[in-house]
Amino acid sequence: TEIELREATKDLARWQNLKESGAVSTSDYERVRTRHDFAVMANSNAQINLDKCELRSPADGVIDDRYLEKGENVADGARAFRLIALDPVKLTVEVSERDIPYVKAGSELSFEIDALPGRLFTGMVSFAAAAASPESNTFRTELKVANPGRLLRPGMIARVALPRQALEQAIVLPLASIIPKKGDHIVFVVEEGK
Repeated sequence: TEIELREATKDLARWQNLKESGAVSTSDYERVRTRHDFAVMANSNAQINLDKCELRSPADGVIDDRYLEKGENVADGARAFRLIALDPVKLTVEVSERDIPYVKAGSELSFEIDALPGRLFTGMVSFAAAAASPESNTFRTELKVANPGRLLRPGMIARVALPRQALEQAIVLPLASIIPKKGDHIVFVVEEGK
């Protein structure tokens, strides 16, 4: 189509000069101009079809699976590839109702991955469900985790450290020093050596 367009453009320019000098009829000139217009349309359509042959992802990521072979025709809307975003990654955590009051959007949580021992990662809470899942009675919580080295992969299992209530100025005692007695709990305090 590019060759046809180039030739039609040259012919149109030559016929334009001939028409201005009166050497050709208007109908012959119109035929050449129509051929040029069709060449422009054909070239434009060919370019559109060529652009449809290249698949482009709207997001950055890594191809994890391919559902077609090179040169294969694909219907509109058909799945071609499975794309995985590796930076950042999303960590999904099921949080119990006892712990959900301490998990807020924007807060940071730390976690470990068994496959990567000795490394501590952090992620920011990007979503915490307002209602519990009816199947598990837990609240789905999502963390956004930066993964510049691409160490974290989809499907890895994480152990997340969830914050609990922190009591300021609380007295901490060893469990062995607390004596249960008739429904009460007694602790002896040393005063003046007694």
